[in-house]
Amino acid sequence: MSENILEIKLKALSPISVTKRVFGILYETYHFIPAWTIWNAFVKLYALKHAEDEKINYERAKELFKSVRLTNFYIHESGNLKIKIQEAERRKYISSDMKNAINTLTNTSLEGALYEREYIKTKTFVGWVKTNNQDICNFLKGLKSQTFFIGADKNTGFGKVMVKEIIDNEDNFLNTASANEIIDKIKSPVSSNYLIGAETKDEKLFPFVLREVGEKGSGMDIKYIGN
Repeated sequence: MSENILEIKLKALSPISVTKRVFGILYETYHFIPAWTIWNAFVKLYALKHAEDEKINYERAKELFKSVRLTNFYIHESGNLKIKIQEAERRKYISSDMKNAINTLTNTSLEGALYEREYIKTKTFVGWVKTNNQDICNFLKGLKSQTFFIGADKNTGFGKVMVKEIIDNEDNFLNTASANEIIDKIKSPVSSNYLIGAETKDEKLFPFVLREVGEKGSGMDIKYIGN
């Protein structure tokens, strides 16, 4: 089967928050949309599209999408990708809100439940997807102009995105040094993981991640995959 690489642009219709780590009451966000977040969203959308097909449920969709490779989706601004945000420019892209969790039964504040959540201000994101499954490729192309939620915080008003553009001709892909490096890595990966592992030790370039199911529970661990 021939491999297809798609460049996908997402327009954020609401702020994006994907928790990276927690410092006390602060929930720090990534400055990009991680590949595993996009992967999960595509799996759910694919399963919903085939809801009337008894052969393709959510578990089957996950198995099919193990053949799909994804990169992180990075902020796209003025023709460039924001692979890494310097501390001095962080406020330009990242903001936060201080909130208190609510007891839904009494509609009152929960004691000791104050938290601050960071989020990426509304931006355009670009990432790449590679698949040799023509049905999945056609499904992805069909997502243009569709709106969906990413991440687990949609009930807080975060994570609403729209597929702005899908490009399947490499000659028209984003042509910058950072974009070309990421494209080269998804075209010629050093590992066989369906969500490509971090394939460079250069901290300024964090293009790929690996999703693994932990031994305990159903959580997800992130593991570095070196050369």
